[in-house]
Amino acid sequence: MPNHIHLLLSVESSDDADNSKVAVDSVIGWLKYDITKKINEFFRTPGQKRFQRSFHDHIIRDINDYERINEYIEYNYLKWSKDCFYVD
Repeated sequence: MPNHIHLLLSVESSDDADNSKVAVDSVIGWLKYDITKKINEFFRTPGQKRFQRSFHDHIIRDINDYERINEYIEYNYLKWSKDCFYVD
């Protein structure tokens, strides 16, 4: 769908005590900031907001969960015509 993105983020653990941990919300915040900055530079629209404040996250716990979410993402674009922002 053109009005949102899906992202599968893999987080690896480390036994290294010096390795600083980065929270998922920090990663998403940086990603949204960086994408917004690049879009606004391209369109010359400084300060234009491009993302909603929040996001939905889900921890994938097993292969069945992964397959279900992967299928949802793969076929989600087929629902675009039913979206409230769809214009024919």
